Amino acid sequence: MRRNSFIFLAFCLFFVLVVSASGAEDGAILLKKSQLLVQKGVRAEERGEFEDAALLYEEALEVYPKNMMPLLQLGKLLARIGMYEKAAERLRAIPLDQLPKAGRSEIHSLFGQIAIARGSLEEAGAAYRKAIEANNENVVALTRKITVERLLGFSSNQESLKHFNSYDTFKGLPYSDLLLTYYLDMEMGNIVRAYQTCEVMGEQLADISRKEGGQSFLDSVVNSAPVSFVLGIPLCIHGVVGVIYYLGLFGALIFLATMLSAPSAIWHNFVYLIAATVFLLAGQHLGFREMIIATMQSDFSAFDSVWIIPKLLVAGHFVALALFLVFPAFRILPAEQRPLRYDLYGIWFFCWFFMIFVLVFQSRLGFATRAGYMAVSGILALLTMIIMPLGRFVIFNVASAAGFSGVVAVNRKDIQKDGTISFTDAKILESQALKGLEKDAFEEVVLTGRKVLGCLDRKTFVTLWRSMILAMICREDYVEAQRNINEYLETFKGTSQLESGQLLDAYLRCRKGDFATAVVVIRGFSEKRAKTFSNDETAMCLLILGCCGTAFKEYVQAHIDLGKALNCVKLPFLKAEILTELSELDFMMNAKEALAKWKARVGELNGGEKTASLKKVILSIAALSEGNKEEAMKLAAEACKSKVRNGRACAWYGHLLCLEGRHGEAEELLGNMTPESFDATRLMNETTGTGS
Repeated sequence: MRRNSFIFLAFCLFFVLVVSASGAEDGAILLKKSQLLVQKGVRAEERGEFEDAALLYEEALEVYPKNMMPLLQLGKLLARIGMYEKAAERLRAIPLDQLPKAGRSEIHSLFGQIAIARGSLEEAGAAYRKAIEANNENVVALTRKITVERLLGFSSNQESLKHFNSYDTFKGLPYSDLLLTYYLDMEMGNIVRAYQTCEVMGEQLADISRKEGGQSFLDSVVNSAPVSFVLGIPLCIHGVVGVIYYLGLFGALIFLATMLSAPSAIWHNFVYLIAATVFLLAGQHLGFREMIIATMQSDFSAFDSVWIIPKLLVAGHFVALALFLVFPAFRILPAEQRPLRYDLYGIWFFCWFFMIFVLVFQSRLGFATRAGYMAVSGILALLTMIIMPLGRFVIFNVASAAGFSGVVAVNRKDIQKDGTISFTDAKILESQALKGLEKDAFEEVVLTGRKVLGCLDRKTFVTLWRSMILAMICREDYVEAQRNINEYLETFKGTSQLESGQLLDAYLRCRKGDFATAVVVIRGFSEKRAKTFSNDETAMCLLILGCCGTAFKEYVQAHIDLGKALNCVKLPFLKAEILTELSELDFMMNAKEALAKWKARVGELNGGEKTASLKKVILSIAALSEGNKEEAMKLAAEACKSKVRNGRACAWYGHLLCLEGRHGEAEELLGNMTPESFDATRLMNETTGTGS
C-alpha cells in the first residue's frame, strides 16, 4: 500500500514538473514568435510599408502581450506617420517600472518628439529632462533638451553643457540629430567637433547614396566635410556675431571688387554691403526657429517647405564665397574690359534671385505660393541682369541665339551721347552691328563703330571695325572706307587679321574698277588662310573674282565663280549683289533660261533697303530680257529711289535711259553716285558715247 502510494506521489510530482516545463517552453516559443514578428515589422517599416508594419506589431503584441517591444515599435511608428494621440496611448501602456533605464529613457524621448510635433516645447523639454534622469547617456535626449531650452530662451544648466561637451564624437546618431549637434557646437564655439560631425554626416549620406545606386560627383563635393561645414555657417550664427560675420564677408568682397575695378560712386559699396547683409540676417532670423523644430520632427525631411528660407540663406552665403574665386578671374582682362563696380555687385544679387527661383521651384510649397515667389524672383533676376552691362550682354546673346536680338539693346540715342562706353555695352553694340548688316542698316553700323572704336581699343573690336568698313563700302562712302582700311592694314600688319583687311581692300578696289589689283590680292591668299574665312568672306572673294572675270571678258569663269559665291553667301545685300552680277552677265550672254532662274530666286532676299533696291534691278533686267521695256524702266526707276545710295541701280537705270536716247536724264543720275565708283565711270562713258 505504502509502495503504491509512493509511486502515485512520484508520478504526480513528475506530471507537475513536466507540465511546468511545457508551459515555460510554450512561453519562450511565443516570445520568440513575437520577436520575429517585430523584426518583420521593422523591415516592412524600412521599406515604407507602414500599414503592414503596424499590423505586424499588433500581431506580435497579441502573440505575447508581455513583450514590450511591439508596443514601443508601434508607438514610434505611429508618431512617425503623424498619429500622435494613438502613439501616446500605446506608449503609456508600457509599464515603465518594468523597463531598464535605457528603455525608460527612450520612452520619455518619444514623448518629447510627440510634444514637439504638437507644438508644445515646454512639454518636450520636460520629457527630455525625464529621459536624461532615466539614462544620463542618452545623447539624443541631451542634445534635444539643450536645443529646446535655447528655443525657449532658457540657459541650460552647467551640468548638461559639461556633459554635452564631454563627448569626443557623435558618430552613430541619426542624421537629424547630427545636425542638431552641429548647430549647438557652432553656437558654443566647438568648431573642431562641429567639423568632425560634418564628416560623419557626409559618411552617412555616402552610405545612403551607395544603397540607392551611387552618388554623383556633385553630391560627393557638396556632402564633403569642408563644403558642408562652410555652407552650414549661416544657419548657426545670429545676433551680433552674425552681423559682424556678414559685414566682414561682404566688406571683403567690396575690397576685392575695389582692387579689380575703376573708381566709382561710393554709395554703390554701401548699398551692396547693407542690402546683402540685411537679406541674409533677415533670412537667418526668420528661418532659424522653424528650421530647428523641423530638424527635431520624427518625419524630418530636407524637402519640407519650412527649409526654403534656410536654403536661400545658404545659397546667398555660397554665392558670396564663390565670388571670391570668380572675381580674381577678371584680372586676366585688360583694365578697360573688366566689369564695373556695380556690375560685380550685381552678380551677387542676380545669383541670389536666381537661386530663389530654383529653390522655390524645387520646394513643396503650394502651387499658387510657389508660382508667386518664382515670378517675383524671376523678374528681379531679369531686372538685375538688365541693370548690369555684363548682364545685358548675356541676355542679348541668349536672345539673339533664340532669334530675339531686339530684347536687350543699346539704342542709337545712347550711342550719340558724349562720354565713354562700358566694355560689355560695346560688345552688345558689336553684336548689334553684325545684325545691322543683315538688315542693311549701314548708317547704324558706321555710327556704332565710330562711337565704340573712338572710346576703346580697336584691336579688341576687330569684328566691329571690319563691319564698319564693309558698311562704309556698301553705302558708297569710299574715301572714309579707304582711310579705315589703311589704318586697319597698318594696325594688323603681320597678324592673322591682316588678310580680312586685304579682302575688304580688294572689294573696295573692285567697286572702284581697279580689277587688276583686286584679282592679284585675292589670288595672293594662301589656301590655308582662305579656308579660315567665314562664309561671307569666301563669297566676297568669289564675287570679286566673278566681277574681275566679267571685266576681263572671261565670262564662263566669271559665271562659275559667281555661282559658287551664291552657294555660300549669308548676308542678304551681298547675296543680292551676286544675283545682280549673274543677271547682268546672263543678260549680256542672252541666257534667258538662267535669267529666269535668278528671277525666281529674288524671293530669297530678305534684307533692307539696299537689298530691296537690288531686287528691283534684277527684276528689271529679267523684264528687259523678256521684251517688256516699260516694266524694266519702271522697276529700274523705283530701284533708284532707295534712301541708301545704290550706284548699281543708277548705272542700270541710266543704261536703259541711254537706250531710249534720254542721255540728259541719264547724266542727271551721276549726281546720286560716288564719282570714283566703277558704276559712275561706266554711266559717264555711256552718256558721252565713249563707252559700250
